[in-house]
Amino acid sequence: MSKALKNKTKLNDVVDVVADFGADPTGVADSTSAIQAAITAVGGGTVFIPKGIYKISSPFMLSANGVRIVGEGMYATILRHSDSNSRTFRITADIDYWEVKDLTVDHSVTATAGFVFQTEVSGILGGLVQRVRTSAVYGVFQNTITSGSCNNISILDCLFLATVEYGIWIQWTVDWRIENCVVEMSARTAGITALVVESSNDGLYMTNTLFLNGEKGAVFQNTLGGVASRHFFIEQCSWDGAN
Repeated sequence: MSKALKNKTKLNDVVDVVADFGADPTGVADSTSAIQAAITAVGGGTVFIPKGIYKISSPFMLSANGVRIVGEGMYATILRHSDSNSRTFRITADIDYWEVKDLTVDHSVTATAGFVFQTEVSGILGGLVQRVRTSAVYGVFQNTITSGSCNNISILDCLFLATVEYGIWIQWTVDWRIENCVVEMSARTAGITALVVESSNDGLYMTNTLFLNGEKGAVFQNTLGGVASRHFFIEQCSWDGAN
């Protein structure tokens, strides 16, 4: 860790995973530990990932209020999994806000399990995924909680390409926004679904979004014993190639 980083206050921290923590932007060495160390050290600040390819082999844990993961652009900063598991960002604590922007997540092989973004707790108050691109991943977003609520998540200006089996899966949520996105499924075969809205969702606003391929473009269901979902606003969206 650099001396400059040590002298900063946490409120204003911006750390560079290459300069401050030794991540490898050439894609040769595994950068998982270096990037996770930056996320842990910065607390509620910003983790900057410069342009390059970063080999990763396990998910990053986000557990501090206000943590921001920011790349240099969706075609410039690439996080590349070295195995077939898609889990990249796991939100593992009740936090007020988190952010992931301006990067790509892809694989050296096609993914067969896991979601790029996975929220696992019930008290999340806000989050942003913006200008993120995925390629050959298993799923883009999953909210795994079965009680409480995961609130105010915005997914904006993203390209989710060649996604396997599921695209976005939400349950027990309040006020989610999906805008200006493309969710492309890898095929039209059975079991592949672009959007799953599960039990106990209150408020989903979706606009200017294109869903491609898949057996089903969207499924709205209540199989977990929660209350009926309500307050959906869907406009200027298209499902092309799905049933």
